[in-house]
Amino acid sequence: MFHYRVTGEIFVAGLLHDIGKIVLTQYFPDKFSQVLSQIVDHGVSPSEAETATLGTTHGGLGHLLADHWNLPLSISEAIYHHHRPAKGTHNPMMTAIIHLADFLSIRNGLDTGIPWHVEPPIDPLAWDILKQKKLDLNETDLERFSSELEHCQDQINEFLQRPKKPAPLADG
Repeated sequence: MFHYRVTGEIFVAGLLHDIGKIVLTQYFPDKFSQVLSQIVDHGVSPSEAETATLGTTHGGLGHLLADHWNLPLSISEAIYHHHRPAKGTHNPMMTAIIHLADFLSIRNGLDTGIPWHVEPPIDPLAWDILKQKKLDLNETDLERFSSELEHCQDQINEFLQRPKKPAPLADG
């Protein structure tokens, strides 16, 4: 869709962009409960609740982990700034694409992490970054992207519901 050249990197960044949520829930369950309470009780955004409770966001936690794993800077930066893609300086295109994909996942009910009471906004500067690659891209394309995502979801569900064939026995 975006004709992005380094598909492996963007795939990994997409898979890992919310790794900080896993760190938060697995290793800091009390802090995670505090974050959820702030979101539910006070109606603040997940980023605001995380920053107030942890001093950073799940993106910041993921960034630390990505750096510890020596992942490329482009992936680490996309993880860190996926809610604020304009802050990405090393590879703003990748960060903007991950931002848009995250938005669509949340919008289509695929995000299973921290609850959003309102749909998170798309950073307007993300459109500017994305338009550098495809000039006619804008917010009206979101419906098309959502439709394509639903089609992919249907294909995945179909695949998962197929009967599994037993593995052949090895000779010997």
